[in-house]
Amino acid sequence: MRVTATGGRPRLRFTGRSGAVSDLVGEKLDENQLLDAFLKSGSRGFLVADPRRPGYDLGLEDEGKAAQIVHLLRRNSYFAQALRLGQLAPPRACRLPAGWLLKLPASLATRRGGRLGDVKLPLLISNSSPEEVEQWLA
Repeated sequence: MRVTATGGRPRLRFTGRSGAVSDLVGEKLDENQLLDAFLKSGSRGFLVADPRRPGYDLGLEDEGKAAQIVHLLRRNSYFAQALRLGQLAPPRACRLPAGWLLKLPASLATRRGGRLGDVKLPLLISNSSPEEVEQWLA
């Protein structure tokens, strides 16, 4: 749901879910929330779910933006609660290597057996381990 008007009566618009969604412990992070956080922080990167911790690895071009991105993601009350209760480990920030914008889609295209032009850069990776993603970027 999204509030589209305020005043006398709020107007709500059902937006549904689009793109990837991660739900390790009930936090329900989706790509739209990540896109908003990355745009507002002026950073580029992605989030990798790690169900073994459980928690997330935050790959960023500028690690200095990590706290701001996590702060923006905490607007998702379920994510904030899971962190507060210790159900989720704090996100780990890591600096993305030079050339990651080319390496990631090339690795995904190879893995999926598709063409490079068909790959959409993910903001949220929930079906691969952080170690696997690290190998794609090597």
